[in-house]
Amino acid sequence: MRESGAIEQDADLIAFVFREAYYLANMTGNDSASEDRRIARLMDVENVVEVNIAKQRNGPVGAVELFCDIGCNVFRDREKPLP
Repeated sequence: MRESGAIEQDADLIAFVFREAYYLANMTGNDSASEDRRIARLMDVENVVEVNIAKQRNGPVGAVELFCDIGCNVFRDREKPLP
């Protein structure tokens, strides 16, 4: 970001969005065991998006996991699983 010049300096907030399910859906496993692991992981993260706040002028930085429904374009707090 430092080499982006004025963009990085002027921005109050810089956030990067990562959705693992996008990448898992577009790949295939080499064998049946790795394919089973890929599908299981895809089911676990199907509606999860990670937002990495890289810069926030008046607040904390870090990663936040959110629930997302891509079909409806909905993002909200992710429910934490019960222990």
